[in-house]
Amino acid sequence: MTSLTTKVSTAPSTTNPSTATFNGKANIQHITDPVAPVSVDGNATLQVQMHDAGEPGSSDTIAITVWNKAGGLSFSSNWNGAQTTEKTLGGESAGALILERYIPATKRGSAPSLSLKFYKARRGRLQCRALTHH
Repeated sequence: MTSLTTKVSTAPSTTNPSTATFNGKANIQHITDPVAPVSVDGNATLQVQMHDAGEPGSSDTIAITVWNKAGGLSFSSNWNGAQTTEKTLGGESAGALILERYIPATKRGSAPSLSLKFYKARRGRLQCRALTHH
């Protein structure tokens, strides 16, 4: 991760959401054949933007953009012709983004950490993907 910008609300809502944007580096691969991936580009730039609008999570949004090392667009989760716009996680495949700021008990006195959790109900099971930045 090369940068992280956050605004964590104590009571996130659609009018006062928690927000996070992180930037990092990415490698782009062609994986038509997962057994033999082909490297397409290295040192690409990844940006993820998200809004946690509180419970139940149906108004949470996320946007993912990848630029190749030359600066050209390689991937956008929702391109509007000028930029990637956030997509709502609601609907049939509803999930929830949860942005939390905390200080681990073993690190009192240190800078707060940010934890991003993505929850999604799938086939009757709850899946969780988490990213923690200290």
